[in-house]
Amino acid sequence: MGSWSPYLLAGHDVYGKTIGIVGMGKIGEAVARRAKGFGMEILYHNRSQKHDAEKELGAVYSSFEELVAKSDYVVSLAPLTSETRNLFTADVFAK
Repeated sequence: MGSWSPYLLAGHDVYGKTIGIVGMGKIGEAVARRAKGFGMEILYHNRSQKHDAEKELGAVYSSFEELVAKSDYVVSLAPLTSETRNLFTADVFAK
């Protein structure tokens, strides 16, 4: 029989990691607030820059390519439209 480990389901330490948020609407800003509370660096990509979120949360506007390349975690909160369909492909993450 295997041994029990108390850290088996402990998850990952996200402090100091970078989160990339694609779609910085109300939900994106809520995710960014929580990420800030965990000490994460916040990158975001959106149709337009969110200057208030940049000031309040320290979020940094990035190109989609830069966001994917620099992020430890990527969260997609963009609506499914013809512009966002197939935005995330294996090729995007292979770079």
